[in-house]
Amino acid sequence: MTDFLKYSSLIISTTIKHYLNGPPRPSWDLKSHLSFAKFAFLADNTKTIEQFQSISLPSPAKAGVIINEFKINNDYRNEAQVHLDKILKPYEHVLDPEWKNFKEDDGIFAEWVQVSNDEWEKNEVRKTILYLHGGGYYFLSKESYRPITSSLAKLANARVLGKFNLLEEMKFLSIFNVLPKLKFFFYSNQLSACTSKSISCRIT
Repeated sequence: MTDFLKYSSLIISTTIKHYLNGPPRPSWDLKSHLSFAKFAFLADNTKTIEQFQSISLPSPAKAGVIINEFKINNDYRNEAQVHLDKILKPYEHVLDPEWKNFKEDDGIFAEWVQVSNDEWEKNEVRKTILYLHGGGYYFLSKESYRPITSSLAKLANARVLGKFNLLEEMKFLSIFNVLPKLKFFFYSNQLSACTSKSISCRIT
């Protein structure tokens, strides 16, 4: 709660300074000013990535869009790991085997973003968008990007599966980023019974 209050105070004070005193650079709008303030705030902190994400301010979804939050269990991660083992086998002599050691209860929290009463299950082609958002690996969360994911759901007449693509703070981070992407694909493919042609991926 203390972290959330500090972060909220930063947003409020930066906004007030922006309009009363002007931005640090003449070309900066409020969004640029806030982004700079967030990076400065993060640079002076020693908190983990997960803690930074937990205090990121959420944004509301567009009108007419509903959010269904859920947890993806490890069955899908294990399925993805079978494929990763084959891909990474030529490099196993230089990779730390620690990447295979996940906690049994370590699922991934994600959310479906969809238009109300979209009758998606009745469609012959069930369009699905996998949205892996940005955030500099330190802040923002799937809730922060709801204005974008809800707009995608409306414009594409599809369901959007949104989640941050960063896992635990471990070595060989670029390799770990592959794992949740595969995991999302298997989950989405099994749930919607859709083909790979009806799945698209959006990364910011």
